Amino acid sequence: MLWIKSLHIVFVASWFAGLFYLPRIFVNLAIVSPQSVAERERLSLMARKLLHFTNPIAVPAFEQVRGISKYSRPRLVPLVRRGAGA
Repeated sequence: MLWIKSLHIVFVASWFAGLFYLPRIFVNLAIVSPQSVAERERLSLMARKLLHFTNPIAVPAFEQVRGISKYSRPRLVPLVRRGAGA
């Protein structure tokens, strides 16, 4: 069970890293001059590769949440305990 949680943390961290870095690439792509074709192609390639990495990582990140919650449901605790004085 612990290795599933560890994989979940790795997948979520990778997915968030991609989500936070992709807008930075888009900003750099917007800033670069139209005459710089090589730099524009390089940034487009980086964005495309990062998007192809980030999208498949999101699936196991969220599927593991469903699996973890299925096997580790918290026990239901009554909100009010009725004792001898109540």
